[in-house]
Amino acid sequence: MSKAFFTLIFALVFVFSGCSSPIKQWVLPTEPLIAPTADLSSHPNIIFILTDDLDMAGLDYMPKVKSLLSNQGVSFSNYLISMALCCPSRSCILRGQYPHNTQILGNQPPRGGFERFHELGNEESTVGVWLQAAGYRTTLIGKYLNGYPRTVETTHVPPGWDEWYSPVKGAPYRQFKYTLNENGKLVDYGTKSEDYGTDVYTNKALNFMGRSIQAGQPFFAFISVYAPHTPAPAAPRHKTLFNDVSVPRSLPS
Repeated sequence: MSKAFFTLIFALVFVFSGCSSPIKQWVLPTEPLIAPTADLSSHPNIIFILTDDLDMAGLDYMPKVKSLLSNQGVSFSNYLISMALCCPSRSCILRGQYPHNTQILGNQPPRGGFERFHELGNEESTVGVWLQAAGYRTTLIGKYLNGYPRTVETTHVPPGWDEWYSPVKGAPYRQFKYTLNENGKLVDYGTKSEDYGTDVYTNKALNFMGRSIQAGQPFFAFISVYAPHTPAPAAPRHKTLFNDVSVPRSLPS
């Protein structure tokens, strides 16, 4: 893969209130958007990093994100979001559609959530499915959709993902004491420092990318961390990193 290069997309998800109404369910094409070829070495590797509730102020304390991503790529000062709510936004990312077309309008059924996404058959046509069909090795690591895996087996792996590592039980928002569905096998994580969720997802992503490069196959890594969503526990090694910084608080009205 000497010709392969990395396309890095850093997605920031801001969750506020929002609304929309269903108009029409559009059907996405089943054919891959990138045609598979005999020589896959020219296909770029794609790393998509999705954070949860990260605000712009937090980036002031993330110098590596600035130096390695925004300063070497593109950042947007002008942007729109179709619906600023967690599950509708995640559905938009997976399907490339507006919420009134995915029909995911909330975080819970009957208006949304994983349950509704699965019921509508939306999992059959996602970015994972398209890129896999184009010859990519694909993985989703971390948070999937709100409510996953209710209404299905805890070992459920949606179509389109060669490797799958997503929490199905426990307290993933607290970064400790959770259970991952690892390619159809349930694996428990406890309270040791190495069980810290974001670190686990990072290590799995690096492992996946290393193996994909070794195999000479382009990859798509969808890395979806729970940080910095509340309760936002720090990794043990970072607990005293910002002792002199106060978390911004809104003034009482």
